[in-house]
Amino acid sequence: MSEVSDYDIGRLSACVDGLTAQVTEMNEKIERLEKQLERTRGIGIGIAIAIMGASGLGGSLIGRWFNS
Repeated sequence: MSEVSDYDIGRLSACVDGLTAQVTEMNEKIERLEKQLERTRGIGIGIAIAIMGASGLGGSLIGRWFNS
């Protein structure tokens, strides 16, 4: 016969169900964080390009001003 009682099997089954729910929840959180990271990375790249464009424009205007 089995050395494990029905009570212990029930407790183990409940723990496995709880862990399954926690893993599912953590996977959903990871997916949300990855989407947020992608969105933030896109915003950061856009800001960097805008800063480079603005500094190029500013340098061009200052150059024209000093050369006049």
